[in-house]
Amino acid sequence: MTKTEAKELTAETREKIRIRIRMIKTENSWTIKDLMEITGDKIVTVKNKLGTNKKYQFTLNDVILISMKSGKSFDYICGRSDS
Repeated sequence: MTKTEAKELTAETREKIRIRIRMIKTENSWTIKDLMEITGDKIVTVKNKLGTNKKYQFTLNDVILISMKSGKSFDYICGRSDS
């Protein structure tokens, strides 16, 4: 795998994570404030992570905390499974 291919794959995974977290937020009727409390981020940071700003990305710790709070698997959030 080339560097370019790895970067593209990483970008796709990050977008899957962003999409799945938005879905989980909606399914659980969570607010931005709820996600802020889960991740420990500021409101503006959570909004940026949920948006399309590439500078802000969900961290591994964010994914783990959201997984534990939502009951969804880590693989689901990362887009590796549908359950």
